[in-house]
Amino acid sequence: GGALIPTLLFGIPGSGSMAILLGGFILIGIEPGVEMITFNLDLVYLMVWSVALANIIGAGTCVVLATQIAKLTTIRYALLAPFMFGLIFFAAFQATRDWGDLITLMIMGTLGVYMKRFGWPRPALLIGFVLADKVEGEVYHTATVYGWTFLERPVVMVLVALTLFSIFAAAKFKPQKAKLEEDGIHTHKRPWPQLLFLLLLIGYAVTLIVDATNYQYLTALYPYLVGFGGLAFMLPLLVIMLTKKSPTTAFHDEERGDYGIDIESKSAEHYLIWLLAMLGGSAIFGFVIGVAGFIYAFVKIKAEFTHFYSAVCAVAFVTFLGTLSHFLTLRYPEGVLQQFIELPWPLQ
Repeated sequence: GGALIPTLLFGIPGSGSMAILLGGFILIGIEPGVEMITFNLDLVYLMVWSVALANIIGAGTCVVLATQIAKLTTIRYALLAPFMFGLIFFAAFQATRDWGDLITLMIMGTLGVYMKRFGWPRPALLIGFVLADKVEGEVYHTATVYGWTFLERPVVMVLVALTLFSIFAAAKFKPQKAKLEEDGIHTHKRPWPQLLFLLLLIGYAVTLIVDATNYQYLTALYPYLVGFGGLAFMLPLLVIMLTKKSPTTAFHDEERGDYGIDIESKSAEHYLIWLLAMLGGSAIFGFVIGVAGFIYAFVKIKAEFTHFYSAVCAVAFVTFLGTLSHFLTLRYPEGVLQQFIELPWPLQ
């Protein structure tokens, strides 16, 4: 709750959850900033009181129902994951109701999966994604008005100094960790997956810089800053990973943990293939049929349910989607099949 006011007043999220909230505001046409506090003060108070009451009600509910809520953690992921994936892809499509939403979600989800695997901070990416448009506009305006002399302004000098100090402090005073093991997640052995991921990011930064050369100076300034800024942090990491011959925190691969004999069924690629199969089925048969097939197969194989109960799970979710589409006039992604056949409710 304490981070809500800075987010609304300055439009700067202080955490990953606030970045999600800010992105939601922007999607529904609410632009956080000084204007929001000035012209929509009633909405601000509504959100502040909603957060306050939610904390009170949430705390009371948790005290009363703590035992029952704790039992939710005993539900197997195989029974929750397929429904969650279906809801996430359904919600993403409602942004612009275009297949590009689902493809973008798949790409960003894949990026997030590998960032988690290799120890890259995902909240930083989320905050940067939300603030990118604002920062680009401000960079353009600053360069137009002040040029490079903006670096001589006291506020900018203080902010740069604080940024450099925070980077130095994070590197110098990081907490001591236990001795890194040769076969742990920070091992230097077989680092090729991490190196490939890092090289792809470096390649993206280089592509950004090369593409910026096609534009005028002011238009290309922000891509230059992002591209060269990214390289300034990634190239030293690349050098360390290529030269270090002992375990270090520069290496990080969570799939080096002890997965036992079932590592293939727990790897990132395993579940990404499941999601790609769901998108492929949706592209052919439409989203409703595609996600129903995905839920049926996932529950049958992962949860080891019978064919009957797997089909019940799929039918229940299809009915849920059909009910939403009927009462909220929603439209789901259509596949090739819908171009030739008009399907009945709830398969539309």
